[in-house]
Order: sequence, then C-alpha cells, then structure tokens
Amino acid sequence: MAPQMVREGAGSIVNITSMSSRSGYAGRSDHAAGKAGVHLLSQAPADELGPHGVRVDCVAPGWIESPVPRDRMAARAAEEGVSYQEVRDRDVRRMALHRIAAEEGVARAVLFLAGDASAATTGAVIDVNAGRDFA
Repeated sequence: MAPQMVREGAGSIVNITSMSSRSGYAGRSDHAAGKAGVHLLSQAPADELGPHGVRVDCVAPGWIESPVPRDRMAARAAEEGVSYQEVRDRDVRRMALHRIAAEEGVARAVLFLAGDASAATTGAVIDVNAGRDFA
C-alpha cells in the first residue's frame, strides 16, 4: 500500500501497538518486544515516507474494556483473596479518567490519525488508556 501512496503523493498509515511498547512486565517480554517493534516500525517509515507525503503513526491502547483485563483482574483477585470488584475499583481509581477505555476510543484515535485533522502529524503515538499510564 505504501508504494501506491508514494505514487499519489499522499496517504496515512496507522499501526496499532500498545502501552507495552514502552514498558514491559514479568511474563510478557515477547508481547513487549513485538509491540516495541511496531512502535519503531512506525517511526522509521514516517521519516522515510514523509518526503513523499505519506504519514505513519501509531495508536497505543492500554487496558480496553474486554475479556483480557477482566481475566487478569479476576486472577489477581483470586491470588489476593479479594473480590473481583475490589481489584477493579482499585485499578480504576489509579486511572486519571477513573474508567477503563472502550474500543471506540481506539477507533476514534485511528480515525483522527488517518484523517486530515492530523495532516501535520507523523511518527506520533497516541495513547488510549484512560490515563492509566503516562509515557
């Protein structure tokens, strides 16, 4: 797709990475390495393709309301001997927006980066994590 964009002199590529691209944690080194690779594989092409009018950016979701964080919170609740709701409430209180982000937030960030509103943006990473982490 990039060659076509170069020929046309315009385009936008938006990659999806994750907050793990910036910080790893035990048991997820493979995930962190892969996501960090996507992060850098967006910045290098941004520099390479920019002179041809093609922008390359990333969206980095954190926890998104889905089974994955729910399962992790449930596992932590079982390990700690507390309720799922207690773990969830504690985690959500640590987020600046006091909620877990929704998939729609990721979609909106992608649409922003793909559209004209971000015409002067390339090589950027937009975090969608309800303020769970500030990189």
